Amino acid sequence: MDPPAGDSADDTQNKKAEVFRAMPSVGLRHYVRGQYQGYTDVPGVARGSTTETYVALQLEIDSWRWADVPVFLRAGKALPALVAEMRVWCI
Repeated sequence: MDPPAGDSADDTQNKKAEVFRAMPSVGLRHYVRGQYQGYTDVPGVARGSTTETYVALQLEIDSWRWADVPVFLRAGKALPALVAEMRVWCI
């Protein structure tokens, strides 16, 4: 995000919101959803549940600063590691 106009929480939230507004809708080719093996064996989960437990998205941000830079988000339940990371490649 660009630097906020001031030091208030509202200023920061406004700049964060600008980033989300600059993201176009995600097309079918740019995401994967799934369910981890054994999910329906978890107590309380319906046997035929089709609830997704994993998603991977490729997003774009329509701004001069992030032009042609893909943003990848991945999240899910029961993954082998709890990880939060950001990688930036400059070519």
